[in-house]
Amino acid sequence: MSLSSSETKTILVVGATGRQGRAVVRALSSFNASSASSEPPMFRILALTRTPSSSLSQSLLSLSLPHVQLHQGNLDFPAAIFESAGGFGAIWGVFSMQNNRQVKGGVEGEVRQGKQLAKEAERRGVKCFVYSGVYVGREGAKSGVPQFDSKLEIEKYLKSSDEVGNLPWIILEPVYFMDNLHPSTISTFEGKLLSTMLVKGTFSHPQTDRFQLVALSDLGRVVAKIFQSPSSYLHRTLPLAGDDLTLPDLLSTHRTVLGHDLPTTFGPFASLVKLCMVDLRTMFKREVGFEMKTWEEFLRRECLGHEGGSKTGLE
Repeated sequence: MSLSSSETKTILVVGATGRQGRAVVRALSSFNASSASSEPPMFRILALTRTPSSSLSQSLLSLSLPHVQLHQGNLDFPAAIFESAGGFGAIWGVFSMQNNRQVKGGVEGEVRQGKQLAKEAERRGVKCFVYSGVYVGREGAKSGVPQFDSKLEIEKYLKSSDEVGNLPWIILEPVYFMDNLHPSTISTFEGKLLSTMLVKGTFSHPQTDRFQLVALSDLGRVVAKIFQSPSSYLHRTLPLAGDDLTLPDLLSTHRTVLGHDLPTTFGPFASLVKLCMVDLRTMFKREVGFEMKTWEEFLRRECLGHEGGSKTGLE
């Protein structure tokens, strides 16, 4: 399954201009930067985008990350994505995630694109397919939230469909992203809605119920680690969490590190949205062989001074 050290793996990163994809691009590029200068890069990174000239695509290029190139394509036409990359065997690995808010047909379109991409990846000889879904706390059970259940349907397809029976897949199930509470996100109205839902509407017993979070940067590093050496992770579903907190602990840590309370907005606005929340409180795991950031570490490393790059967009 692994390549020799002299070979470079070409990785297609779906959603490269969004938060998850950009975190993966950064992490893969970081692996390249840490390699000896005399060796070929470990990864050649194809950052998938529908519009290379868009501001988001150009902002990714402006980071000047080594061995990253924009790759134009549309998930509605996955065959063309692989063909333009060189055909069968040209793409070694795929990071797949779909955002139903950017897909024609919403959640149905998301499922269609997710399945089509996996099927085409199998046809094109992909050696490692990493899918980022969502953790809902109950194996095989629907959450009742359409944008979560669409991801569970794609997961089920990877696990059980004969159409992708030879695809070497790994499923990641991240919990709530710490980055949703990053200062640059909370400064927006949508960000304040998320924080208000968390503070005022998520917990039945706010003093004792526990809540799991993970940093996007750690998701990226997990994906890069898997692509580096995937054999021990193949055909596994890995829930990802970096910390497990009560609400008082989360809020007091935020106040201690950043010097102010977590911003919120009017409760009635959030109550209209919180019906879409799902219980993520029943599990906390570190599954992939290295420690991920705690909430306090995230605040200190990525929020003080707004370090860690753009956090805009919620996906």
